[in-house]
Amino acid sequence: MEANKATHELRLEPLKYLNSSEHKIRITPLGGLGEIGGNMTVFETETSAIIVDIGMSFPSESMHGVDILIPDFDYVRKIKDKIKGVIITHAHEDHIGAVPYFYKEFKFPIYATPLPLGMINNKFEEHGLKQERSLFRSVEKRKPYLIGDFEVEWIHITHSIIDASALAITTKAGTIIHTGDFKIDHTPIDGYPTDLGRLAYYGERGVLCLLSDSTNSYKEGFTKSESSVGKTFDAIFSKAKGRVIMSTFSSNIHRVYQAIEWGLKYNRKVCVIGRSMERNLYTAMELGYIKLDKKIFIDANEVGKFKDDEVLIVTTGSQGETMSALYRMATDEHKYIKIKPTDQIIISSKAIPGNENSVSTVLNFLLKSGASVAYQDFSEIHVSGHAAQEEQKLMLRLIKPKFFLPVHGEYNHIAKHKETAISCGVDERNIYLMSDGDQMEVCQKYLK
Repeated sequence: MEANKATHELRLEPLKYLNSSEHKIRITPLGGLGEIGGNMTVFETETSAIIVDIGMSFPSESMHGVDILIPDFDYVRKIKDKIKGVIITHAHEDHIGAVPYFYKEFKFPIYATPLPLGMINNKFEEHGLKQERSLFRSVEKRKPYLIGDFEVEWIHITHSIIDASALAITTKAGTIIHTGDFKIDHTPIDGYPTDLGRLAYYGERGVLCLLSDSTNSYKEGFTKSESSVGKTFDAIFSKAKGRVIMSTFSSNIHRVYQAIEWGLKYNRKVCVIGRSMERNLYTAMELGYIKLDKKIFIDANEVGKFKDDEVLIVTTGSQGETMSALYRMATDEHKYIKIKPTDQIIISSKAIPGNENSVSTVLNFLLKSGASVAYQDFSEIHVSGHAAQEEQKLMLRLIKPKFFLPVHGEYNHIAKHKETAISCGVDERNIYLMSDGDQMEVCQKYLK
């Protein structure tokens, strides 16, 4: 009994493999805390620094004339001579949306797995930055890369986008795990679940600090699998008498892929509308993440050549953006697609905080047209890409960090995540709730 007790105590002790190093690392969030979106964090030693993600966020409805918000780059300007590279976790807009604006001023190598690089390449083309592609550095998962004073490893995790990663960032001060955005999906669409084994490997070695996704900190239990949406798609497609028009985030390739697969099952041609949607889908196809025959696709000007029950339209506009294809369809301003009473509309996303009124507006237009609308309030047509409490607990138990910094959320989200961490054995004194612009210094003796 005593031997087993000692074994358990040793197993749960997060300090057992940490040495007595005096080295320090500074962590400075420039976006993503106190808000949803605009994620950007600087990790810094005395001689070098890396930036993790450069995302955008949406303005509030009171910010008239403002399209997007980007982080403040002033701190980067102060330490630019130390910066060795930009590290990307995944390709959502709140993590890469500000990259082209950043690269109009700075010229650092950008390290990412293939899909994020492909989507950043699309953005560079739009912004006239094709020459900056020479800065791309494609990485493999489970392979450490030395970038200045940092050894960085990309670890596969599941999220609401293909090819998402957590990061293991190791310096002389110790190892930091940054989860990025994650959920623990055991039945993902591509068959690649979260690499729990690799996360556990680092947990056994000893982790100095964990930064973990707090978005769904209030949600009890587990987040549903992305594959669960397929059942709802099947039910909707089987009953649809006219066209099916599905709108989601342009980067949610798995959701788009599922819709297309169900459309094909019910013998529908596929029309993709929205420049970002088209580019992201074709990038995923070119890189081999999804396989679809190009013969299944039709252009918007060809939709009228087919019977309504032979057409699936996949489009942007799930956030009610006034320039999006769905909004223009809903307001009868689209050149080729006019909403009909026989149309089945699927809005397969959740309104980002601040976009609720915009989404409500487009919903009202669609319903006034007489179309049937499936939305999260009416049907299970969306699942989150973020970990609920039980998944957050699993991450904490696997990593067993000495220090914990909840990230990716408003203050109430990270405060709730703190409670979860304490319940999993993290010392309350070793948890800090950061805000954008704070600078945390971490070593094996303290977090301050």
